Amino acid sequence: MVLKFLRKAVAGGDGARIYQASLDALTDRPALGPLTVEVPWSVAFYYDAPNRKNRLGGGGVLISDRWVLTCAHLFSDIGRKRDEPPVAEKNFYARIGGRDLHSGTVRRINTPLPGPFRPFRLGKAPGAVGDICLVELADPVDGPPIRVATTPAQVGQTVRTFGWHKGNEGAGPLSQLDTTIVDPRGGMRLGVGAGELCAAVPDDVLPGHGFSGHPVITLPGTTQTGTPEVAALICRGQAAELHFKVPMVLTDVTAHLAWITATTSGAVTAC
Repeated sequence: MVLKFLRKAVAGGDGARIYQASLDALTDRPALGPLTVEVPWSVAFYYDAPNRKNRLGGGGVLISDRWVLTCAHLFSDIGRKRDEPPVAEKNFYARIGGRDLHSGTVRRINTPLPGPFRPFRLGKAPGAVGDICLVELADPVDGPPIRVATTPAQVGQTVRTFGWHKGNEGAGPLSQLDTTIVDPRGGMRLGVGAGELCAAVPDDVLPGHGFSGHPVITLPGTTQTGTPEVAALICRGQAAELHFKVPMVLTDVTAHLAWITATTSGAVTAC
């Protein structure tokens, strides 16, 4: 009884302790900085709504000349702020290959096709399970797509992701976050489940919706093909209501390979 009481008295409980142990064991701390690579397959979703124009809605990644992989919660009302219009009022479009806000090749999109997605709310942290979605561009683009990984990223593996740190309140170029896959038990307070991974977050960074849906890339030296591959997507993480450290939660793309192939009618297959 005393042990249970003490666990509850410590903010974050076992999950926070496991995550802190993962951070302490890292050789390289997660670091947010400027882009050091080209990202022609990077996608940003924007929307127009009543009294709102060209607002950033999240990210994604180009996996063929017309298919984009992202998170389903971007096209739902999960985590919607009080002053944000409901998804029913948003008219989405995509920009491909942009290194700055409101840059890149513009394409209209067809109706997003969510995967095995269902809303999930643990305490005050909104999230989703099976948070993956395919979006077909209305017209193809010339930009090269990225390869889809066939094996999941492993704990201890170095990965890279991207995003706009301050979302619509920020400006300037896309940021790059180099980080490491950590023990998923560190995200237990965020309801991490099957088909999900966790990654470390810099202490002074609170990734917001400017990171949501963006790809998590395995680096060339860590893949069998020797080329970058998209292994996961950023789906949820630290919220202002949580007063303890949590990792980023990622949707493991490799858990959905059959669904990706079927939904794209074979246009995208894992190699």
